[in-house]
Amino acid sequence: MLGVSECVRCLAMFVGRRHWNRRAARDATLKQIYKITYPTGKIYIGKDSIGSHRYMGSPDMNLVNTDFATLSAEVRRNYSLNKEILWESETATESELSAKEVEFIRKFRSNDPRIGYNRWPKPQADAQTLNKSLERTREG
Repeated sequence: MLGVSECVRCLAMFVGRRHWNRRAARDATLKQIYKITYPTGKIYIGKDSIGSHRYMGSPDMNLVNTDFATLSAEVRRNYSLNKEILWESETATESELSAKEVEFIRKFRSNDPRIGYNRWPKPQADAQTLNKSLERTREG
């Protein structure tokens, strides 16, 4: 027969598990935009349709590996990635989520190879660069 303390412990575990399952179900509906920062200093902006805390995106591994090769052996053996949730919504549609992802990629310029690992959308030239190109075209 269980004593009072064992019953209290069992009840606490049951309530905690039930609470965790509710929280997990709620979090699973979150759509998120996140930023991963690598030890190379570069970033990757991604989206997650289910709110998984373990998902870390899918940048081109060849790009990441090339940059990692420039790090010291000590850093390559012991490093951390940082995941920052930039935006989340329980009501956004998939198309709204995709639009937000592009918005944040452009905001953080993670599609610039010097800054990040996103390769889409292609970086937009700034107005000054476009004006210079137009002037050259007119002169030529």
